[in-house]
Amino acid sequence: MMIYRSSADPIILNYAKYATSSLVNITGSDRVTFLKEEDFLDVFSRDLRAILRNQRLSSMKLKIKESGFETAGSLFYNEFLNRNFTTISNKDNGWWCCRQNRFKSRWEFVDHLRDVNGEPLLKSFVDQFYDCFKNVLNSRGSLIRIKELDIEVTESYHFMDIARFIDMKHMKCLDISRVYRYEEQFHDEIVDTRTLTYPSSTRGVSLVVEF
Repeated sequence: MMIYRSSADPIILNYAKYATSSLVNITGSDRVTFLKEEDFLDVFSRDLRAILRNQRLSSMKLKIKESGFETAGSLFYNEFLNRNFTTISNKDNGWWCCRQNRFKSRWEFVDHLRDVNGEPLLKSFVDQFYDCFKNVLNSRGSLIRIKELDIEVTESYHFMDIARFIDMKHMKCLDISRVYRYEEQFHDEIVDTRTLTYPSSTRGVSLVVEF
């Protein structure tokens, strides 16, 4: 899920993996776009690159969150029932076959997502996400100015890989936390790196990344 706000109302983009393809929905829209044979992280990266290129960064707040199958099932189930979808390919694809089923509840649809996707391996997924994120920042050609960064990672190198693309001099708040691992050792790994200049205080682009 990616939420960005450059005006009063946030725009929420929802991405779901569907086997080797992707489902995309904008909250408030009653349609789902099926992108055949496109990895959902590649689709997310393309959209994020466009947002960072075209929006006024000084007034934008961006939040990226990972959600489980239950949340994805809830987001896409109603569109599945109503057959509100847009596809860029022909109708003999997996999504079309999925729609031929008659799931009795969103939970059956959640189970279906688990069946076609398999249970994700957290580390490999997070590594892939941060590789995509790093490539997006690298493609800008200049350091990105972020006023407030609140980020969750599973390894210290996830932060270090993207930190070199951030203009630290303009940062007012930096909050880094590690999920599922021992925190003290992790913070030692971050503090030990002397190649970066960190903000003197911890709190406008405002960027939040959560897993």
